[in-house]
Amino acid sequence: MDLEPVRIVADDREKVGGVVAELGRRPDVSLEVRRLEIGDYVVANAVVVERKTIGDFAASVIDARLFRQAGALIQAKLRPALVLEGSSGGIRDRVTLSREAMQGALITVSLFYGLAILRARDPAETAWLLVCLGPPGAAICPRRPAPARVPPERKKGPADLPVAGLAGHRTGTG
Repeated sequence: MDLEPVRIVADDREKVGGVVAELGRRPDVSLEVRRLEIGDYVVANAVVVERKTIGDFAASVIDARLFRQAGALIQAKLRPALVLEGSSGGIRDRVTLSREAMQGALITVSLFYGLAILRARDPAETAWLLVCLGPPGAAICPRRPAPARVPPERKKGPADLPVAGLAGHRTGTG
């Protein structure tokens, strides 16, 4: 049984990020590139997605663009999501934003604005996530890109608890 391709509209300003090229190579995607008023991608006319690299996320917190964009996303008639792409390695050299401020922004846009936050390693994984947001996503998602490396297993400790990363929280007794 052949599935219909997932229809994805990409904002024309996203051409340089690598995701549009990745989507264009996928046979399971029907891609249209044009200017979008809200968001960077619209998936299956059901989900509007804003994509941010870690560096752009930090910069958009500093200039308050993130919160304007989140406000516009939740006003849309589509389900809103934010894809946060990349790792924080090297970001401190380019942007001066504390980890606590980044976490506070993530809490704000997820809990108070209601945006789903998805993480991606790179443009290929972002493209895969976008496809998964489409109607046949459940059948397509198992074919995700292999991770670049498998982290070694380690023993879990208090730092692995979600609340442990919040500023001012102490673990243990004392």
